[in-house]
Amino acid sequence: MAATYIVLIEKCSPTEQRKKEIIAQLCMFLDNGYTYEEIRNAMLDDLHKKKPFPAYKFAKPCKQEGNLLKQGVMYYHKQLKLMNSLPVIHHDIDSGTMTSEKIEYYLEPVASYTMNDLLTYFYSKDMADVQEYNPKRMAGMFRHMIEKYGLDKLLFMIEGAARMYEAEHKVFTLTDFDSYSSTASQYLEEIKNNCVYSGGNKYVYRTRVLPV
Repeated sequence: MAATYIVLIEKCSPTEQRKKEIIAQLCMFLDNGYTYEEIRNAMLDDLHKKKPFPAYKFAKPCKQEGNLLKQGVMYYHKQLKLMNSLPVIHHDIDSGTMTSEKIEYYLEPVASYTMNDLLTYFYSKDMADVQEYNPKRMAGMFRHMIEKYGLDKLLFMIEGAARMYEAEHKVFTLTDFDSYSSTASQYLEEIKNNCVYSGGNKYVYRTRVLPV
């Protein structure tokens, strides 16, 4: 998002200090509850209207429920991160050689994640009665769960419940959901250990080409 801001708003190559200031400001906007889409749309709208970017609008906490992520936190669930795709392997049958395309490695957090995103992920598992566990009810429960467990662990709890549904066709119930806390903790611990072993325990951002 910082690259988008620089291209659309700054329109020139900023100093390293200015880049840090831009990133810090955008992180503050996200922490205030605004989503990537809201900030980007404001950039595009004001660019079209030839007006200055209204930073003051995002400098105060969002009144409506928005971005659930916090900057500076390492998230591990696949819903909360972006990774490069695996390199394509080319097999030359005649020579018997295999080559792979060089792909830039990156591991980035998603810019924002909302309650709607969380509900969409939950319902995509098809393990709950939508009438009984309607979006309004689940949003209320998830808010409580995020405060109790954190967003990352909550996503792994949903994944644990989904795997149990796939294995034993055990439908989702609120009374059983807390029992997946230990399963989620195990998932998280395994992933964290694997990340430490593979060097994926910190974010690696893609190279952005900025205007000169």
